[in-house]
Amino acid sequence: MVSAYQEYDAFQVNRATLLEMIKEAEGQVEFLGMTDKRDTLAQLVEKVRSERFKVLVLGEFKRGKSTLINALLGQDVLPAYVTPCTAIINEVKWGETKRAVVHFRDPLPDPLPKSLQDSVRTHLASGNGNRSIEVPVEDLEDYVAISDPAKDHAESVAESPFDHVDIFWPLDLCRNGVEIIDSPGLNEHGTRTKITMDYLTTVDAVLFVMSCQALASQSELHVIEKYIRPTGHEELFFIANRFNEVRQRDRERIVNYGREKLKGMTAFGEAGIFFISALDALDGRLDNDLDQIESSGVIPLENALSRFLAHDRGRIKLLQSSRELNRVIKEAINKTIPNQLGMLEASLSDLEARYANIKPRLDDAERRRRQIIEKVSRHRDRLRETVRRESSIRVREIANLVPEWTTAYEVKEPFSVLKLRTKEQIESIAKEVGEALSTNIEESQNEWGKTVLEPLIRDHLTEMVESIDSSVGSLLDEIDDIKAELSGVTATPETDEKDISPLERVVSAAGGFVIGGIGSALVGGTMGFKEMIKSLGPQIALVVGMYIVGITNPFIFIGALLAAGAFQGFLKQSSITAQTKKKVAEEMSKKLSTEAVEIAEKMAFAVEEKTEAFTGSIAEGLDREIKSVHQQVEEALRELKAGESQVALKRKQLVDSKTQLADLDSRLIDFIFSQSFASNQPTGGTS
Repeated sequence: MVSAYQEYDAFQVNRATLLEMIKEAEGQVEFLGMTDKRDTLAQLVEKVRSERFKVLVLGEFKRGKSTLINALLGQDVLPAYVTPCTAIINEVKWGETKRAVVHFRDPLPDPLPKSLQDSVRTHLASGNGNRSIEVPVEDLEDYVAISDPAKDHAESVAESPFDHVDIFWPLDLCRNGVEIIDSPGLNEHGTRTKITMDYLTTVDAVLFVMSCQALASQSELHVIEKYIRPTGHEELFFIANRFNEVRQRDRERIVNYGREKLKGMTAFGEAGIFFISALDALDGRLDNDLDQIESSGVIPLENALSRFLAHDRGRIKLLQSSRELNRVIKEAINKTIPNQLGMLEASLSDLEARYANIKPRLDDAERRRRQIIEKVSRHRDRLRETVRRESSIRVREIANLVPEWTTAYEVKEPFSVLKLRTKEQIESIAKEVGEALSTNIEESQNEWGKTVLEPLIRDHLTEMVESIDSSVGSLLDEIDDIKAELSGVTATPETDEKDISPLERVVSAAGGFVIGGIGSALVGGTMGFKEMIKSLGPQIALVVGMYIVGITNPFIFIGALLAAGAFQGFLKQSSITAQTKKKVAEEMSKKLSTEAVEIAEKMAFAVEEKTEAFTGSIAEGLDREIKSVHQQVEEALRELKAGESQVALKRKQLVDSKTQLADLDSRLIDFIFSQSFASNQPTGGTS
């Protein structure tokens, strides 16, 4: 993995270079009294230092996800057996010492599984409100693995009281900032819901693991098309695992089939498809067998992944922060220093008079700022209310469709009096019907989200942006005019500054931010702020639409009915299959109808939460723009009051500062140029 680590090493060097430039700029803005930009740069330092590469490993049960992760890590960190074993999401991160922290689900399943550890029961019974517990790494298997492989996989996942586990391990890959997330099989509704809502919009790369024995199944293609690509992940890595189990004469056929099926679903094309043996790669690493590692096919995957993360995604992360830094430097050079020099040319009495004269205009600017924020808040309120109303209608529509779907569904194994185990047969029918209904709901919600919710959100967000854009621009022009009147200098913005929209300037003043996931970041970086806002529509719609699916998770829902004895009366009735179907439909329809208002509120809140960063950044950015006027003039007044010698010294320091910032800006432009035009070709897959 030498070449793979070289990519990470290069990223670390570039990150260190950028951090040095930010620290250099911090000293200048501190001298210039730009307290708003000082805060911006402090946020930028923290952002650059904490950048991580999050890799999400997805796939259905028995595809070898955990084995692949262990192969990438070079150690047996996650439990991986022939039987499917991962019951909860595992997040592997860097840590000086090996440790594991398990986080609980909220709410917890009721009842708790009988196999739950005594220490966990004691912890939960203590009522201390702590939603996590540290567990010995040597006992990790007891918490993350499915305890009974003979039990239904999805049911085992659904009944686990654990949400996810953070695994800290002193691994070279993680030391480079890579965090790998392993998930249970995507066959289970609750897993798809959680992955969609909590992970897909936040990770940098997705590795989709398949098996060469069942390559590119319809269910796998469905998940890719309906859940993964809509969140902005166009560059997918497809891993066709267990290639070593394919007979030699069939390998070319399997490779051609996989490439034909998958090349159109990743921006990498055929270069994003890898045929490997994860188990051979892991065994080779554990035994230090270089030939086995080489023949496993994992090295081209590692090289391609590291290049994508450290080079492509890393480049984007550094470019975003570099451009924020560039804006701060440009403002210092083109506005702050000329304004300060201009104010120092005035007499103390003259500047005091100018300041007194413009204070009413600053008060008016503050009033206009509040009006803009109130307008944004009203738009968010209307969006929330619209989503709440439409969601409430939608939940009731789903409730009404449930009986129709149930009637149309044919049970695969109807009740038979010839078979024993009557109770077990009824339970099996109930779970099968619940699974079928959840599938209907999920597919129906996908269509509703795409055709109804996504356009609704996109139109509201577009209207929100367009309604405040001119007001924000007008307010920023007024602030610039006030600065010019105070200093007697009209700053001429650089050409690239003119290309920045008013809203981009405002969020930059707030420290810069990225709303949504990596897809939105890419759109914002290439097409501008307004397009980035629009790109949020599909992401928010997908996440919000999954709320209904989450509360109708069949194994949790049916498990509760079974625990309550809802089917006991059927033991002496005829037409048991029909009665079981009817009872499941009645209870699910009742649950949806009863909880329609609550579900709709949660969906509306999710939309509001997703747009909160937008509102907060505009409010903070405008506030900083206005405060910067007060800060700059008050700094100039202090210098004038200190006397002519101090003013002369300050002028010289300002000129020197401009020279140093111009030099820094030149180096930063070279850095941005090198990052922007670096080679961007992916490393290809192999067969």
